[in-house]
Amino acid sequence: MPLRRLAPALALLLIGAGFAASPVRAAEDVLPRTAALGVAPVAVPPELVAEVGEGRGVLVRQVLPALNAERLGVQTGDVILALNGTAISSPAGLVAAIGVVRAGDALELTLWRDGRELTVSGTAVGKPEETYRDASVSYGAVPFQGGRLRDILVLPEGRPDAPVVFIIQGYTCSSVESPSPDFIYSRLTAELLAHGVGTYRVEKSGMGDSRGTPRCDSIDFETELAAFQAGYKAMMEVRGIPPERIFMFGHSMGGLEAPLLAAQGPAPRGVAVYGTVLRNWHDYILDVIRIQDVVFGDGDPVQSAERAESARETLRRFYLEKRPPADLEAEDALHGRILRDFHGWDGEERLFGRHYSYWHQLPEQPLTAAWRDTLAETLVLHGAEDAAAVNDEDHRLIAEVVNHYRPGTACYVEFLETDHGMDRVGSRGEVRQEARTQGEEPAAGNPRVAEVLADWVAATLAKPPLGTQPESGTESCAGIRLTSAERR
Repeated sequence: MPLRRLAPALALLLIGAGFAASPVRAAEDVLPRTAALGVAPVAVPPELVAEVGEGRGVLVRQVLPALNAERLGVQTGDVILALNGTAISSPAGLVAAIGVVRAGDALELTLWRDGRELTVSGTAVGKPEETYRDASVSYGAVPFQGGRLRDILVLPEGRPDAPVVFIIQGYTCSSVESPSPDFIYSRLTAELLAHGVGTYRVEKSGMGDSRGTPRCDSIDFETELAAFQAGYKAMMEVRGIPPERIFMFGHSMGGLEAPLLAAQGPAPRGVAVYGTVLRNWHDYILDVIRIQDVVFGDGDPVQSAERAESARETLRRFYLEKRPPADLEAEDALHGRILRDFHGWDGEERLFGRHYSYWHQLPEQPLTAAWRDTLAETLVLHGAEDAAAVNDEDHRLIAEVVNHYRPGTACYVEFLETDHGMDRVGSRGEVRQEARTQGEEPAAGNPRVAEVLADWVAATLAKPPLGTQPESGTESCAGIRLTSAERR
């Protein structure tokens, strides 16, 4: 697989608002809103580099309405050189710089426009809050490690007793909140609301409005898991949602975290996962290198196999011996080159934007045992064109594991022409053609994912909670309406 496409594909696993009443806030919410700059930044094009300076700034491709950039007079075509005195050299750097600015803080931008520098300044406003048609949106705060994490509960209007899906997101250090109806979890929330199902989300440590908690890119996997556990506890003890009304939905890396949380208890009513893995993480990464671009792109099978073998020893030392990346590079420069090429190592402590300790802890997670110990109905969802998950093997095996220990309690569903982001992307041939041509056709979400999830929630609620009745061995997908484009 070409290295230029490996990182984005791996990052996927790692990984309709309408008119509504104003969001409400939980009584304990003491978190000011994070500021949203409101620009689409890209790297400075070569024709501007000589004018602006090498390694300086990001180009503003678009200014979004009603946010801070527009209020300060930023224009499309400007180059942002600094934010509150912090030099900006990449879109990621701009995201990090605005991420610490809160509503009411001073905000100053240094711009390059028409051959000269200028400064604009003002008071930052917070990003818009999510709204959904016929729904109540409640913003709260969850205590965690001396600080607070933002949490968001969305319920169908007038339905305080509605079932609630706890959405556990993928690996990236990004906010789980967005006012855009196209954002993956906003879209899922809106689609579930249409079926009478609410959602709950909690930010990762240091993300979004969260304050006083460790930065997401500095923590390990166990700390992240503890943050989700704090959110689960808040659902029950602060939000007052009993576990028999809670359904966990783990997307991508969240599909590893959901069973680990559920196995700790109290057991939720159900656990659903999409686009995840069951195998040891070290083995998964080797399969990504060996298989991903062959199946979903234009990769040469022999070359992909050779690349996987060339990385095997480095990845063994990194994942299984838990060696810090800098130590590996000091031992052999080849190790460092492989980690940079295959894992986006920044030369210091982060790979794919997470601290190396996060990745070190993944191979040791007892995933099969967690699924054995997850005493809840289970729904395993797979998109047939999910390049990040590589294939359907792990998803089918999760259902087999659960049904081995609790017959008839796990259902597997596959959505054709659907990718890791739960979008419709066409056939396998069309996906390969887009990879060959570097196409970027906009994708539309597949609403069937939410419909199947809602059907499963309703069917599960129609049965007594697991453990309160003898094992029935009934058909595991009973009550879920499937189309000819879905397989089980």
